[in-house]
Amino acid sequence: FIGDNLREGMSELEFTGMVAGFARKKGHPGVMRVRGFNQELFYVHLLSGSNTNPSYFDGSIGGKGVSPAFAQGSYDKIIGRNESVLIDFSFILDGYMLDQTRVFCSGKLPDHLARAHASAVHILKEMEIIARPGAACSKLYDRAMQLAGESGFIRHFLGFPEPVAFIGHGVGIELDEFPVIAHGFDTPLEEGMVFALEPKYVFPDGAVGLENTYLVTTDGLETLTVFEEDIIYT
Repeated sequence: FIGDNLREGMSELEFTGMVAGFARKKGHPGVMRVRGFNQELFYVHLLSGSNTNPSYFDGSIGGKGVSPAFAQGSYDKIIGRNESVLIDFSFILDGYMLDQTRVFCSGKLPDHLARAHASAVHILKEMEIIARPGAACSKLYDRAMQLAGESGFIRHFLGFPEPVAFIGHGVGIELDEFPVIAHGFDTPLEEGMVFALEPKYVFPDGAVGLENTYLVTTDGLETLTVFEEDIIYT
């Protein structure tokens, strides 16, 4: 749906409404429960170009929003050619959530954004290898930070100008459940856990990266958000 309908010249708000309406028709209740105290989120964060930063809540990308009263998400910015359109989308069906992020572009992304996205995909794959029952959550985070340091884009990893302190979180009937994938959070992964990993890079002119939700199985991870992970050009 997104790839077929996203076009330059649309406003973020216009396309956010289209995506939100499509989700409601598929059974999304339209309300998200968030475990974090006093946190509120809309279920479609559609952010283009410079609207991906800074973030005014505990997330790597935020958006300006329609007013300071709810300073996150889309506003009336026009989606331009050759800029990133990052969509962080939380779908809910029968009370259970999935969290997913993908990057779209009408035209061609600048080289630094394309290279940063390739790094994010590489980091995600490395974390997927480590993540299995018994692995400490902190081990995934520390490996991600090591790889981000090797990418040349470490200053932009997990937020800009200020990064967040986690790269993943539990997902269930609320967003941001346990476990937390962060430094010092040494809780081991267990079979049956569901969590999301979201390596992202944020620059003044846009953001890239991706997010998948996983089920921990005996043999490792089962990916629940199966969709193209490279940049999707429209």
